[in-house]
Amino acid sequence: MIVKFDSYENRCKDFNLFLFHGSNLGKIDDCLLLFLKNKRENHQNLEIINLGSESLAKGEFHELFIRHNEPNIFGNPTVLTISLKNEKISKEIIQSIQKISLNTLYLVIKSEQLSTKSLLRSFFEKDSRTVIVPCYEETKREKMALISKFFHQEKIKISIDEVELISEMLANERLEIKNELEKIAILLKGSPETTRSIKNLKKFISDYGFHDETKFIFSIVSRKNKNFVSEYNRFTDFGNENVRLLSYLLEHLFRILFVKYKVKDGMTINEAVKRLRPPVFFKHLDDFYTQVSSWEMNELSLAIRKLYICKKKFVDGSLTANFFFMMTLLNFFKN
Repeated sequence: MIVKFDSYENRCKDFNLFLFHGSNLGKIDDCLLLFLKNKRENHQNLEIINLGSESLAKGEFHELFIRHNEPNIFGNPTVLTISLKNEKISKEIIQSIQKISLNTLYLVIKSEQLSTKSLLRSFFEKDSRTVIVPCYEETKREKMALISKFFHQEKIKISIDEVELISEMLANERLEIKNELEKIAILLKGSPETTRSIKNLKKFISDYGFHDETKFIFSIVSRKNKNFVSEYNRFTDFGNENVRLLSYLLEHLFRILFVKYKVKDGMTINEAVKRLRPPVFFKHLDDFYTQVSSWEMNELSLAIRKLYICKKKFVDGSLTANFFFMMTLLNFFKN
């Protein structure tokens, strides 16, 4: 059964089987959070098992399905969350749902957008026992509601005109919007309300606005130079916004360095990655783990130092800033 995102919260109470798919990663995250919030209101505790589809061998999902279809030893129901990387186990999932009557097990599947030919998508759309929520880009109404709610929770007074301005300036992906709103909130809290204006707010957004180029950042740090020039031009507006690219690279390298320090201190890599805020979304996890393994701590420290030198050159207005930054980027691929 297809349920729209804006009506999902009121429709998820009586179902056990959910599929959240689409390009809007933030909406998928919110769907899962709303589901868990709803179930915790009815159950004091839940056993939550998170798995990636690629880690499941043939027949393993079916065994998990049967094993967790009863309360655990503490009498708590289980939530089985599957991050779908491919559809190899689609038939097994469908067959398990068709053959077994559910007791206390909840199944939640998260996926990037599935094609109309997808067996899993088709099954969840047609079966009356299941819920599928398409998580596409935010509509204008959704964005404005999200922005208004955020500032209300932060106790920041903001006019409808300011909400509309922010909505127009930001991207249409929920996670990106939330990340950017947190930055704007910090800026606004540091500015007296009497001196705040639409013009100043617009400056904040244009200076700090977020555009989804996660894939490009990951490609640089993974040392993949395919389509680098075209992606670089698109990200930086042909070199006019190098400082923004520099800032995202610095942030990403610090995240890798944070994980490596935690691992060095005895934490597992999985535990360390889970400490990151905002989290690494599941579709980027494999690449992130590879980057943590492939970058040595001395390499990270050197790259971060060079980027800080670049940043100082930009701040000082040095004529060589752009050249030095491009040479630093090219060194990523040399390594």
